[in-house]
Amino acid sequence: MNSIPLNILEEKYPSLIQTAAFQGASARYSQIPTIEIIMMMMEQQWFPVKVMESHVRKEDRSCAFQFYLGVFRIACTNGLIVGEQFKRISVKHQDIGKEAVINASFKIIDKASKTIETIKDMKEIPLTGPEQDIFAKTALSGMLQIPFNDLETKSPYTPDQLLRARRRDDHGKDDLWTVMNTVQENMIKGGLRGFNPKTKKRVKTRGVKAIDKDVKLNTLVWTLAEKMKELKTKPS
Repeated sequence: MNSIPLNILEEKYPSLIQTAAFQGASARYSQIPTIEIIMMMMEQQWFPVKVMESHVRKEDRSCAFQFYLGVFRIACTNGLIVGEQFKRISVKHQDIGKEAVINASFKIIDKASKTIETIKDMKEIPLTGPEQDIFAKTALSGMLQIPFNDLETKSPYTPDQLLRARRRDDHGKDDLWTVMNTVQENMIKGGLRGFNPKTKKRVKTRGVKAIDKDVKLNTLVWTLAEKMKELKTKPS
């Protein structure tokens, strides 16, 4: 996977080089251009491969730099962000600096080995048809914010749409890892067509562009997979 050159980042994403703090910020607030954080990360051999922007209001003073552990499947460009078991690492603006970035990087690395073991376990766990349906239905409920038991009457989409593999190599596979990634790709990439029972109109999901929603959906599907793994490996 190729990294994105700094000049391309600055040209395509001007928010990365913003230097002005929001109006009303206290003297303790440190407005550091995101591009500087990226450069610090690059010094530690972390390179940008994908950029998404967050829809955060300027008056939101709770913002912090947040580091997530993510997994990329080699054949694609959409990343899977691990869930709540691997907590995100946040660094407040007033605390940001090279040392804080380095420490966050090492904390992420420490968590990576556990993630790799979890993935290996998921690849060895087969899901039955009904289990796949429950996984997809729960994911759809979370994605649309519709109660699980109301999906049949209120959802424009169906759980089986999330289970339709987009990749040739994923067809016919029933392991938890593949099922999770199939559901995740359908949630993130968009293109699902349906009929809204409330408006009586045909609708279509859009690909996720904002990092806020990307993180939310990725965390949702990973957390569901962890719960399914726990249930499937629990001693009877």
